[in-house]
Amino acid sequence: MAPERKIDFRKYLPLSILPYVGEVIFERTIDVLIACLVIYVSVVISQMMLVSGANKMLGATQGTNRLPIVAMFIGKAIVLFLGIAIGVHFIGNKVIIPVIFYIYQIFILVVSLKRN
Repeated sequence: MAPERKIDFRKYLPLSILPYVGEVIFERTIDVLIACLVIYVSVVISQMMLVSGANKMLGATQGTNRLPIVAMFIGKAIVLFLGIAIGVHFIGNKVIIPVIFYIYQIFILVVSLKRN
């Protein structure tokens, strides 16, 4: 099943954007807006890659080429690292904020998964 069919976006999008909107409202600077946008996009892409990679891994059979699956997870880690690094660059010493947002996003992803 494709990741977009596995996730209920009616739950995922509103719940996942809440902390980012809150951060932008409280800080009110263009740097925070850019950082939150970059972090949010990178986390969403990372989570889509996670769901897709997990589906490929669960569907893999003995003898299946595992290189695309490994590449998916390495790419996921790179996207996530770059997004958080760019976000931290813009918001400075508030390094814990992107990490907290990512942990929050993981819980939202679990809540938004369809149980088929």
